[in-house]
Amino acid sequence: MCPICLREEESVMHAIWECPAATDVWAEQGSPVQKWSVGVKSFYQLWEEVHSKLTAENVEKMVFILRNIWYRRNMVVFDNKFLNPASIVQMSLSGYEDLKLARERKGEDAFQADDNASTSRGRGWKKPEGQLLKRLQRGGLCCSMSYKRGELWAFRAECIATWEAMVLCEELGLGEVIFEGDAKSVIDAVSSGEKDDSSYGHLVENLQ
Repeated sequence: MCPICLREEESVMHAIWECPAATDVWAEQGSPVQKWSVGVKSFYQLWEEVHSKLTAENVEKMVFILRNIWYRRNMVVFDNKFLNPASIVQMSLSGYEDLKLARERKGEDAFQADDNASTSRGRGWKKPEGQLLKRLQRGGLCCSMSYKRGELWAFRAECIATWEAMVLCEELGLGEVIFEGDAKSVIDAVSSGEKDDSSYGHLVENLQ
């Protein structure tokens, strides 16, 4: 039995396409198949329709949505949590934009061999520039950040990254979230609930 609609026997096609909860996602603004009325009986048939009617860009967006519909199904089964259709589409489109950005950076940062490659140093990695990245990673949300200019102390960087993660969760309508980090000083400062009089106290207070 489908764990979401509790009406039909669960199958792959039901979970990602036929379930009323899934059709609500596909009908959302931003869905590449928003106005489709395709009656298909198998995933293979659905995939043929997708590739014959959608651009490559929209096929990739659809893949992200399919993945997140299934992710939501698992959240219902294992965590008893349900993400609304708008959140699913927003997460998926955000993931797609991050994929595009990663591809662009891969092209920019690719190592180009030349005659003096053996004497070159430090060409294997280039620091990413100036913006916050939000992406889906192994069923969770991962936030990373970098700055184009100037120095940024680790404590402040961790505080800002955590704050941006909180803002992202609010935008996605996630009310119960566990934040993980590897900066013990930030975790201790935020968890203590005490007033912080340091130069970064305002950042800690925002997180509290």
